[in-house]
Amino acid sequence: TKYGVDDQGEPMMYNFWKDSKNPKGLWRRTTMASYRTSDPEWHTVLDLDKLAEKDEISWVWNGSSSLPKKLDPMSNDGQRTTRSLISLSRGGADATY
Repeated sequence: TKYGVDDQGEPMMYNFWKDSKNPKGLWRRTTMASYRTSDPEWHTVLDLDKLAEKDEISWVWNGSSSLPKKLDPMSNDGQRTTRSLISLSRGGADATY
């Protein structure tokens, strides 16, 4: 689970989710206000199953990392995280792209 903000400064929660409908997984987000409810409204950022089908590559989620706030020129003087890099591997291989 990662935390960040949207373009309007709204706090957001990001996570990676897998289930029977999405076996490769979804990178998704919701507002913190929605997350605190019993039924959060998630928005898909990246659907790995669709990407794998489109690219004809068996992509596997290998995590994400955020740019440190103090190095982020869009962070509003270190107040927010605005950029994250995701890592994917081809079929679960050691190398990531």
